[in-house]
Amino acid sequence: ANCPKQSKNLYINGANILKVMIANAKTEEEKKAYIDEMMAMYDTRIAKYGEAAKYTAKKANELEEILKEDGLQQYYALYSEAVRIGGDDLEAAYLVKYMEATINYVRAGYAEPTLVVDNYDIASDLLEDELQKNAADSVKAATIRGYIAGVEAAFSPYATCDQLVEIYSKKFEAA
Repeated sequence: ANCPKQSKNLYINGANILKVMIANAKTEEEKKAYIDEMMAMYDTRIAKYGEAAKYTAKKANELEEILKEDGLQQYYALYSEAVRIGGDDLEAAYLVKYMEATINYVRAGYAEPTLVVDNYDIASDLLEDELQKNAADSVKAATIRGYIAGVEAAFSPYATCDQLVEIYSKKFEAA
């Protein structure tokens, strides 16, 4: 509160401390309060140091790890926000998490399957761009190719002709 820009280590160590406090919380109210504090801490980090896309995705990842399926709506919204505000600056691993969250969000009934197709287009384009940027670094390029393969594998159930016809028939008929 008094020196928010003293060091980035405040936020690194703060997240680690809060994770332990969340894990040891005795009540759901206490757990929620620590989670809220962690989210506010990341917001302060973003305000003081920037990197909004990266740390919005980090917030999503933290919520996903802590809340699991119970936090699906929250962490999906944060992954989507991270991609919206700076997908081209986002680490490739977060793009994979974005696609996984999208698929889980659709499977849970919160959105239509067209969302998977739309978000696949976004994620795959961003991953291809990332691959082009890192083509000279064989290790990074191989890692990104692995992410691309993972996204394609997750998307494949939605990529059949029958599934795509079903998904887009509704849009076609409506328009």
